[in-house]
Amino acid sequence: MKVRFGVCLAMAIAAHANTHKKGASVASKHGVEATTASRILAAANDHNTEYEPSLIDAFDEADAIKDTPYDFLSAAQASRYRSTHDDHAHHGQYWDDVHVEVIADEDGCPEIPCRELSDFVNGKCTYTPLPHGTLCPGQSCDNDGPCDADEKDYCDSDGTCLNGYKDQSIVCRSARDACDAADYCSGESSECPDDEFAPSSKVCTKMGKSTGGPCDAPDYCDGRGHCVDMYQSNKHVCRRAADVCDEAETCTGVSGDCPSNSFARKGIECTSIGKSSGGACDSVDRCDGHGKCIDHFKGTNHLCRKPVDVCDEPEYCSGECGVCPDDLAAPVGKVCTEIGKSSGGKCDGVDVCDGRGRCIDTFLHSSVVCRHASDICDVPEYCTGYVGKCPHDKFASRTTECTPIGESSDHACDGVDYCDGHGKCVDHFEKDTLCHVAEDLCDTNLFCNGAHASCPRSTHDTHDFGNDYASVFAYKARQCSAKAAQQFVSVYDAPGG
Repeated sequence: MKVRFGVCLAMAIAAHANTHKKGASVASKHGVEATTASRILAAANDHNTEYEPSLIDAFDEADAIKDTPYDFLSAAQASRYRSTHDDHAHHGQYWDDVHVEVIADEDGCPEIPCRELSDFVNGKCTYTPLPHGTLCPGQSCDNDGPCDADEKDYCDSDGTCLNGYKDQSIVCRSARDACDAADYCSGESSECPDDEFAPSSKVCTKMGKSTGGPCDAPDYCDGRGHCVDMYQSNKHVCRRAADVCDEAETCTGVSGDCPSNSFARKGIECTSIGKSSGGACDSVDRCDGHGKCIDHFKGTNHLCRKPVDVCDEPEYCSGECGVCPDDLAAPVGKVCTEIGKSSGGKCDGVDVCDGRGRCIDTFLHSSVVCRHASDICDVPEYCTGYVGKCPHDKFASRTTECTPIGESSDHACDGVDYCDGHGKCVDHFEKDTLCHVAEDLCDTNLFCNGAHASCPRSTHDTHDFGNDYASVFAYKARQCSAKAAQQFVSVYDAPGG
């Protein structure tokens, strides 16, 4: 320890002196007086000399210390405390093995906290106290605490340098973490107050041991400087089900980690998420109990595509996938007459499949009669060989004789009948052709009139008078008279007659 220790030691000596109220003058062989305190302080203020135990011995053996003003020796002379015995004889006096030198001049007087040099006589330095409140920075005896403010040290009315402290706004101990609280100086001590902690309501999630887990909840301080981990309840879902074959996981309430993934039990239907879904051969898919959906397919006896028609074949599932096999066509040559585009026509033949799912129409040869002639005025129709319909009906020409089928036939005035070119037989009648020779004078020759098949009525023909024979006779008489007259005239009027 150096000057400061010496100062504090001197202050302690002064306090000791005030307590015991004893003055102690030290006799000097050369007439120079010095107090034990003066000797000790003089030695301590020597910056180049460490404090020696002999000074403590000197203090302990002192009987009394004189009240203020105190007398001190120059610190510059402290090195002489280690002088030889010969030096003691020539320069100073002996005091319990402490060699005290006389200060040669005033400049050798040491500076004393809260004391002002007031006199220097015969090598003795005399001091008086400084006014109360005078600053004595860093010269108090208490200068080590975190709340100590050396710049605020001040003198009291007794000339003692008292310690100054930092304000209550000064942090003397920073908070270590969220659950610790910063501590402030009290303003009355150089020591920092006892450690204080954050209240139990303060959140400390960032420093919790379990942080950021799906089941972690906000952590709180316990009021004693510890952060207590908090967790979500066992009703909190920490992992949602990925699909039908997965199950949701809930927190345990005692850990921030979500439990291991669990899956739906084996056999649970999962058709909606199967890789193969909605196909004609897809069956009901089931979970495997390990989180996977296993595709199931219909058997080989399941019809997955019905035949479209005769030229198509039915398709059955393979049992290995959900897709129906490719469409198959009926073999070439399979009869498909009932589905041909041209079907049921008089010229339609037997239709067959082409092996690619199409029905090919076939038609009867052009030598095949598809419509026979109905009579002489009709002609037969033949197939074309490229359509199933029989051609339109055609008829015999107008020059074709059809007398055998005429409506009027075998009459006296019937002529040769001819077709009209539209399938009808038109009757023809003789004109001016003798169809009745006169039988007697009362009869006459009759000729066809070209309008009827029958010969005109003969004069022999009588009207139907019933049983009125008188009328019949009268009618005959009139006819004969007229005929006779007509014949008579004809004889004379005949050419060349």
